[in-house]
Amino acid sequence: MGVRLTIRECAYTPVVTCDWCGKDVHDDGIVEFLSNTEGVVIDDRLWFVHQQCTICFEESHGGHSKWRHMNINVFMRNMISVTNFNLSETPKRKKKRRSNETK
Repeated sequence: MGVRLTIRECAYTPVVTCDWCGKDVHDDGIVEFLSNTEGVVIDDRLWFVHQQCTICFEESHGGHSKWRHMNINVFMRNMISVTNFNLSETPKRKKKRRSNETK
């Protein structure tokens, strides 16, 4: 499942979903990826799981020795860093006016 879009508060919002249990992942997430025995990435796909789902996920997908992982917060900081994304320059989301409010 990984990352999907949903509508929350009248806006498209990305949601990370656990590839093992299917529930939303928050700050307890792990990003999993496949590597060889030398640690070289062998598949560019990413899987997202809860920390408590990691062992079951890895065992059902070839065993622990094939997998490397990083905390989702570290992953997101790395994403921001490599894309030169500046959070302070992000426009604030405008709140949608309710239909019963006057203009």
